[in-house]
Amino acid sequence: MRALALVAALGVAFAFGAGCKGTEVFDPNRDKDIGPLPPAADVIVPGERLPLLAPPPPPDNLEDLMGKDESIVERMRVGDVVSVQVREEPELSQAKARVGRDGILRLPWLGRLEVLGKTRAQVEADITQLLQKDYVNKADVSVELIPEECRKIYVLGRVARPGVLTLPVDRRLTLLQVIALAGGLATAKLDLEADASAIQLIRVINGKRRTFTLSFDQILDRQQLEREIFIDPEDVIYIPPKKELYVFGSVIRPGAFPLNAESRLTIDEALSLAGGFGPVAERDRVTVIRRAATGGANSYQVDMRDEKQRATAQVTANDTIIVADRQVRRVYVLGLVERSGAFEIDERGLTVIKALALAGGLKRIADGNNTLLLRATPQGRIKRRILVDKIIKDGDLEKDPPLVPGDIIYVPEGFF
Repeated sequence: MRALALVAALGVAFAFGAGCKGTEVFDPNRDKDIGPLPPAADVIVPGERLPLLAPPPPPDNLEDLMGKDESIVERMRVGDVVSVQVREEPELSQAKARVGRDGILRLPWLGRLEVLGKTRAQVEADITQLLQKDYVNKADVSVELIPEECRKIYVLGRVARPGVLTLPVDRRLTLLQVIALAGGLATAKLDLEADASAIQLIRVINGKRRTFTLSFDQILDRQQLEREIFIDPEDVIYIPPKKELYVFGSVIRPGAFPLNAESRLTIDEALSLAGGFGPVAERDRVTVIRRAATGGANSYQVDMRDEKQRATAQVTANDTIIVADRQVRRVYVLGLVERSGAFEIDERGLTVIKALALAGGLKRIADGNNTLLLRATPQGRIKRRILVDKIIKDGDLEKDPPLVPGDIIYVPEGFF
């Protein structure tokens, strides 16, 4: 619907623009309804260096995930469902009984039986003793776990067959074995492949939900293989897709390039993914757009003539690199739009709304009223909020700012 609204607004905007004389000069302080300039801290002066990226986080402490006690497989847990069969005594048998949150198994003819942490053999012995005390001279008792009722795990994300799996009751499975049972990590070309460096294992430990971030390199490390990472019932395993680094402008192959979450690339390494500079690229400096931790985005300049800065400036997934062109007039549309990229200014009076329409419109979860317009000026790079949704709703296209070459439009994600 937003894309259609932008297309409709685009038609009105073209009609409106046809009646204008010349191209309007953009005044960042003109319209109070669009919002004043942000505080001075949000104005990025030319030459401000790209801040250093923090190194990838250290591996999680995996002590709580490791161990080789196979007896834990058969020990009773909260939520376990068992079948209790007494041979030749069907009236004393129970098809299904569940271990409560208090660790108690309730049977109609025995009442409360504490079973938490006990093996099946121990539970069988306890039931046998109680039956022989009050009901029969000799009891032949069998207690079996019903795994499909109580030993489920959940594998989500970029695996071949995401869904619910049932753990066996006679042996433990490792994380690698579970991923293999789910068909392995997805590597489909039509979608982002799995990020093997950011596997998440979610587990309840001592009543608290904890999330561990693991990588295949960490799991396959020789020392870690000596102490396997075993999966417990109710574990959730999530394999996220790789994120993307975007390179637009005057490069050989502009586009999006998948990266692991922990990737750190120099500017030259990142540009090499896109084939390097184009023949008419502005090679002295490039622009890097980085999402701000508090929302929105910040813009930085990297001086490519400064060898030290060129070697130390790093980019990672979700960053965007823009290489200016000495000949082609372009604007750049980034963020939550259908087609991020560079768009040539081939008409007078190209505006924010028109540029968003050329990019296919806003995605459903975009926050149109917090759209940012970033522009380089002699005084520094300004950042201004544009109320896109309000402009479209009101049809007040006089508040739709015209663009100039080099402008960057960034549409953030909305929060619900």
